[in-house]
Amino acid sequence: MRTAWIGATMGSLTVLAAAALLSSGCGASSSPPGVGSTSVTSPSSTSPSLLDDTALRGLLEADIQDEYQAQALYTRVLADFGDLRPFSNIVEAEAQHARSVAVLFASRGWTAPASRFTPEAMPSFETFREACQAGWVAEGANIALYDSQLGQALPDDVRRVLQANRDASLFNHLPAFDRCR
Repeated sequence: MRTAWIGATMGSLTVLAAAALLSSGCGASSSPPGVGSTSVTSPSSTSPSLLDDTALRGLLEADIQDEYQAQALYTRVLADFGDLRPFSNIVEAEAQHARSVAVLFASRGWTAPASRFTPEAMPSFETFREACQAGWVAEGANIALYDSQLGQALPDDVRRVLQANRDASLFNHLPAFDRCR
């Protein structure tokens, strides 16, 4: 993996998960970093009240930027290797995930932020298998992000979107990347 990617995405969960995976040498693991077997449940009745607007906006910003980052990464892989699955299928799903989060911004009268990521700033991989491994790590980090957020007191519409995006990553994207890595 090229260092330009790490520099361009410092601070994101994807980089942390990728660094942990690559440094531990556990590329053959069956679960990416941060993805466990625990299920996500709704907050209990003793949970704090719903997030205020500032906290909710920050949470949604993290979600949409994570989706943008995955879309940029997968677009880069497609540019480097051609129209290959699973990237050709999943790149559009990532765009749809970002659009679903953008709707949450709009429903609150907020403007969804622009992407901080471009395909040109994403890494180039030596092999398609390495690209698949990066996709697998990115999806694991995405699932972990959603898992941490779903444990909070969220408005129903936000919970539905986050859960749907998480489930698509867990049940569709992660297995697809696992098969090609």
